[in-house]
Amino acid sequence: MDRLLALLTLRMRAILVAFGVGFIVLVFAWWIGPSLFAGPAEPSRVVTASVVEPVDCTASTLVETVTFTDGGGTQQAQLAACGHSKGERLQVVVESTGSGEVTVRAANTATGYSDLRQSVGLLLVALACAGGAIYALLVMRDDGQRRSILPV
Repeated sequence: MDRLLALLTLRMRAILVAFGVGFIVLVFAWWIGPSLFAGPAEPSRVVTASVVEPVDCTASTLVETVTFTDGGGTQQAQLAACGHSKGERLQVVVESTGSGEVTVRAANTATGYSDLRQSVGLLLVALACAGGAIYALLVMRDDGQRRSILPV
C-alpha cells in the first residue's frame, strides 16, 4: 500500500480526494433519501369508508367507488383498488385534488416520491461535486506558467 501511495503524485492524490469526497456526498444525499428534496409531508386524514361500487380485479379500470363521512356529510370518492365486496369497510386516507374532486387511497399504503424535485436535486448535487473536483484540478495544476486575465 505504501508503495502504491509513493507512486501517486500530488496531483493524482488531489484527484482521488476530490473524487472520494464527491462520492461520499452523493452517497449521503442518496441515503437521506426522498425527503431531502421532496416537499413537506401533508397531514393525512384517515377515515372509515364503505365500498359502494366494487370492481373485479380483471376489469380494465381498477377504480372502486367508496363513501365516507367527513365533516358531518357523506362524500363519495374514487379508490384505486379492486377485489373488495360491496359494503366492505376500509380505512382510507382522504386526499383532495385541486379540481375539487376527492380521491382516497388505502390507509396501509404510502405514496411514493416520484416528483421531479428529487431527480433534479440529486443531479444538481452530482454537478456540484463534479464542479468541485474540476476546481481542485485547476488549483492543483502546476504547469509552471501563471495566467492572468489582465495584461501585465
